[in-house]
Amino acid sequence: MTEEKKEPGRILVVDDDRMSAELLKTKLSVLGYDVTVAYSAEEAIAADKRVRPHLILLDIVLPEMSGFEACRKFNEIHADRYVPVILVTSMNDVESKIQGLESGAYDYVAKPFDTQELLARVRSAMRTKKLYDELSATREKLTEAEKLAELGKFVTTIHHEINNPLQAILLSAENMMLDLEAGNVSRDDLEIVLKSCHRIQEVLQKIMTLKRVRSAPYLGGTDMLDLDKSSE
Repeated sequence: MTEEKKEPGRILVVDDDRMSAELLKTKLSVLGYDVTVAYSAEEAIAADKRVRPHLILLDIVLPEMSGFEACRKFNEIHADRYVPVILVTSMNDVESKIQGLESGAYDYVAKPFDTQELLARVRSAMRTKKLYDELSATREKLTEAEKLAELGKFVTTIHHEINNPLQAILLSAENMMLDLEAGNVSRDDLEIVLKSCHRIQEVLQKIMTLKRVRSAPYLGGTDMLDLDKSSE
């Protein structure tokens, strides 16, 4: 006999009807879901922070606040991450369904629910959650790659714009040391040092006043920042 494949995921069941909540927990646990039960909105919010569920099954009729209010509250809490909410309730009228969806619910299941229908909606919500998380992760990687690319341009710019005058300063300083020993310091070398220092000051000033990112081609197919256009 083939063992049934367990399905991963954490689910928070919120229902003040303990029998209904435990029934849902049993059905979902059999499929391998890690299920936490809360019997009030306040308890659910505390449990949400503790277990960080991937999906919430929320009854509309709760003691302290309506499920609609609780759904909006969960959406506020999850502003930085997507957690679908399925409303499970005996209120089966069209107006309640519309209100539930407008409160930010992912889906709506009426009591008494058909087990297979509920599980199908749970799987659908979990797939949506997974796709959303994968998309968010991809977006973060792209953002990080873009940041690294811009940093690479910045490093290339610093190397190009500051290394050149630094090399001129070093060369002139070495010449001045030799001339100093001979008692004949070159004015040309001093002028190169001053000019190079002024160039470094100019570059640093432009870096401090960057307003946008404008690129210019550099060696080896790489790019560097165009400091003039970027600080305009």
